[in-house]
Amino acid sequence: MPTELKLLLHYQRLSNSARALGIPIPEYKEFTALVLTSCKNSDAVKIVLEALGSSRPTEDDLSSRMLYFGFSHEINQKPLRLCICEYKRHSLDPTARHKTTNYLFNLLSRKSAKERGFDDCIILNELDEVCETTSANLIFFKGGKLFTPESTCGLLVGTTLMALSKKVSISQIRIKIDKLKDFEHVFAINSLNLIRSVEQIDGLYFKVNKSLEEELNIVLRALCIK
Repeated sequence: MPTELKLLLHYQRLSNSARALGIPIPEYKEFTALVLTSCKNSDAVKIVLEALGSSRPTEDDLSSRMLYFGFSHEINQKPLRLCICEYKRHSLDPTARHKTTNYLFNLLSRKSAKERGFDDCIILNELDEVCETTSANLIFFKGGKLFTPESTCGLLVGTTLMALSKKVSISQIRIKIDKLKDFEHVFAINSLNLIRSVEQIDGLYFKVNKSLEEELNIVLRALCIK
């Protein structure tokens, strides 16, 4: 069951995207009631705000409805093997800042990574700066400190990363692809698996720090799951 913090972060992100796209959004109480009800019979829930009334999002008569899809999910903590995505994303791409049902870029990117024998890939922007994977944000560890790519690089900041940042110091920096070798440990972070170690990025190998992984997961479980 999600905590109040996680619900609030999800709603705030959904609201920001809805305003940007001109889609009306239900009140917070209605949103939380739907999520909490749907969580009772599912391991995980995907909430979708669907625009109704017009095919043009700028129309004044546009309305919306909330849809939810419950599904089973088994947490996977096996270390990830990542490659660099063969496609790039522009840092000014407005779609990168919103979580929508248009996953085509991500699906094609992950399909390509799988065909190359990897679990997923890291998406770079036009400046060869690290953004994220197709389904998770990234956290890097060096010299006792945690870092994550700047949001302006062209990525969607996940609610799980937002939650962790409220309790743990994580600095946003710009990370060039040729600087990946400077980091000691790498982690992927999302709502489904929380913190998951990365052991490989193309030809680079990273030591898996299970104790740090679990330490961060303990913090996240307290913040995100009752």
